[in-house]
Amino acid sequence: MGDVVALLVFTLIGLANHKDGITAASVLKVMGPLVVVGGIATTIFGTYRRPGVRTLLPAWLVAVPIAIVIRKAMFHTPATWSSTGIFIGVALAFTLLFISAWRLVARYVLRRT
Repeated sequence: MGDVVALLVFTLIGLANHKDGITAASVLKVMGPLVVVGGIATTIFGTYRRPGVRTLLPAWLVAVPIAIVIRKAMFHTPATWSSTGIFIGVALAFTLLFISAWRLVARYVLRRT
């Protein structure tokens, strides 16, 4: 659940920085493929059965690019393949940042309470 919230924060910040605005439809358009593909990838790699970097990184590395390509195929966004490549790089960096931050908080802050 925390990973999904981290992806939601990533999505909301991204949408706030673009002209499309934040609507339920725009959040679903961005997050839908990420959550579905991420759920499949984390199941395949055992990310929640065996939590850790060894299972998180491959699931993340597979899920984010595939989700963005699916989003492009379904919604034609990003507009060009070149911008899609750039967005994959940005999304990989920031989703890893947000998910890692959440997991650090969960591990070191929430466990102590």
